Amino acid sequence: MASSALLLLSDIPEWLPYVAAVVVIVGAIWGISAYYERKRSEALSPLAAQMGFTFSAKDDGQSPHGQMQTALFQKGHSKEFRNIMTGSAGNLRAVLFDYKYTVGRGRYSHTYKQTVATYSRNGLQLPIFEVRQRGLWLKLFSGKGIRFDSQPEFARTMYVRCSDEVRAQSIFTPALLSFLSQMDPGKKWRFEGQGDTLVVYRSEKKVKPPDLRSFLDETSSLATQFFTQGNCK
Repeated sequence: MASSALLLLSDIPEWLPYVAAVVVIVGAIWGISAYYERKRSEALSPLAAQMGFTFSAKDDGQSPHGQMQTALFQKGHSKEFRNIMTGSAGNLRAVLFDYKYTVGRGRYSHTYKQTVATYSRNGLQLPIFEVRQRGLWLKLFSGKGIRFDSQPEFARTMYVRCSDEVRAQSIFTPALLSFLSQMDPGKKWRFEGQGDTLVVYRSEKKVKPPDLRSFLDETSSLATQFFTQGNCK
């Protein structure tokens, strides 16, 4: 019997143990990730209820934000919405959620994860736009962005792209440009807009459950200031 067992082992392809090891490792990583995702949902659900928001751990592909054409939602593949919280803040319709997407494939891939807030107000019809602080990459490779006659220096530190540049010149009033210029540069807030909705987030910044209320307060304040200071009608 021992000789038969040895014979069987000798017939096993050399690559099979390596494939089995990879399968085990991937399975373990998936299991750990699923565990932490479940724990995060369990922590966020009662917090959403305390804020008066409805909560859904999974989106099942029904999120309206999946149809938006702004920069965040056009990037990458394997897009996923989770922990969707819907309610209101600052007289605006508000939705908070975790969002992730992957760029690249295989060993060269990178998955971005962030907590996102969107705020909507009836009567708005914003063009597709994005606002972000300039880093080295934007300075070298992403073009000049829109320049504003009222504050020509704004474009040195902030990058604005819009599907309708004429409309952007109207939306981004001197007051709004000043407000954006005075934001904390260390937080690197990003704004995107389309239709009646403003998107606010920090790339690759996933909010910890204890900080959810602060995230709501800060992003709703930013959205209110954006709508108030800008010509968003």
